[in-house]
Amino acid sequence: MSNSIIQKIKIYEEMFKDVIRDETCSELDITRKNSWEYFSNTGFPTSRKKNELWKYTNLNPIEKNSYELDSNDGVSLIQINHKDLPLDDNWNNIIFINGKLSKRFSDGVFEDGLNFYDLSDIRHNKNLASKISKIAKSSDHNFVALNSALFQDIAFIEISSQISQPVNIINIISNDNKQKIVLPRIYFEVKENINVELFESYVNFAEITQLVIPVTEIKLNPKSSLNHFRIQSESEKTFHIATTRVSQELDSKFSSVSFATGASIGRNDILTELEDQGSESDLKGIYITHGKQQQDHEISTSHKSPHCSSNQFFKGILSGKSHAVFSGNVIVARDAQKSIAIQKDLNLMLSYGAEIDAKPSLEIYADDVECAHGATAGHVDKNSLFYLLSRGISEFEAKSMLVRGFAEEMLEEFTHEKLSDFVSDLIDKKIPLVLSESDTIGTA
Repeated sequence: MSNSIIQKIKIYEEMFKDVIRDETCSELDITRKNSWEYFSNTGFPTSRKKNELWKYTNLNPIEKNSYELDSNDGVSLIQINHKDLPLDDNWNNIIFINGKLSKRFSDGVFEDGLNFYDLSDIRHNKNLASKISKIAKSSDHNFVALNSALFQDIAFIEISSQISQPVNIINIISNDNKQKIVLPRIYFEVKENINVELFESYVNFAEITQLVIPVTEIKLNPKSSLNHFRIQSESEKTFHIATTRVSQELDSKFSSVSFATGASIGRNDILTELEDQGSESDLKGIYITHGKQQQDHEISTSHKSPHCSSNQFFKGILSGKSHAVFSGNVIVARDAQKSIAIQKDLNLMLSYGAEIDAKPSLEIYADDVECAHGATAGHVDKNSLFYLLSRGISEFEAKSMLVRGFAEEMLEEFTHEKLSDFVSDLIDKKIPLVLSESDTIGTA
């Protein structure tokens, strides 16, 4: 390691010393120490040579900055317009501010069947503490290790019986003129034969650089199902490196729809593991970039048992000199016969300076499977634009309609009206930005 990297690690080591000094749970103490050992030996993966996981993502801007852990509960929501948050009074709302649970703004009472624990609860329950870092392992990569060593709070949720409303977890980064490292942590388990929805969103009001490293662990027991909706609409000064790990048992179903439009560097790393027969994974998402933004989607599914199915379908809208990565990977083990796996990534390129690295891949070790993959990158069709102009529609409105039409398929996946309206507003705010940097479409 270079001297500069060693110095940066020493800064994180001081954070770790503060965190471990206050750790009273023996299980978490071990988890934190093992995670810190992994991170301290590796640091950030800034070298991209021979590193396929990070080959197309430039992490140097993250490594060059210095951050500090939040020392208080941060922000007053009185200063925040609730329209800026995906909220509904009927939902089970859990709000974190700078990585810490806000009891003041979260619901105090949840539906029967929703068991919620924060870090103070976990420290007094060894059985719960022992589940942390078993699905998202520190050895997965450096950022998981750093989160596991330093996280300051957790949303630990078990759904033990059927609930009627979604679980809505909102992570807010406050604007307090400090360069913070924020480490949201979620453990979400759905018991047998239960269907539930999880909303996970990240909203950033900070006007200076922040490093946000969320880790979400999901366990689906036999015949359970989870619809997961994820929204990342943070400040474009933010670095957002997220990891989601899902363990699926017999006949379980996991559906995920993600929307990413914020952050200077954003990464959404998802791995679903189909552990037993009949499990299904459906991963979808859309990313919209402009300026010099980077959005990286590392999407993987591991078929470990027969008669499982997976789908990966993502769309991107890129303009300016932005850069996006879709790295889709499906692994079908030798014993995972009768597997079905489909991958697709479609990109709308609005400027010649934008760049997409699309890498769908299949690793198939079974011989009785149905697998397919593909990726495309293209421009707005000039014939379609000419038709709209000929109908008396202004050039800006015509272009906006075509771009929005490309996004509409994914917007329809957000099935809750309030959530769909929230994402729709974000898209409407982004379209003028991407069109202002567009040079691949013009009047026909």
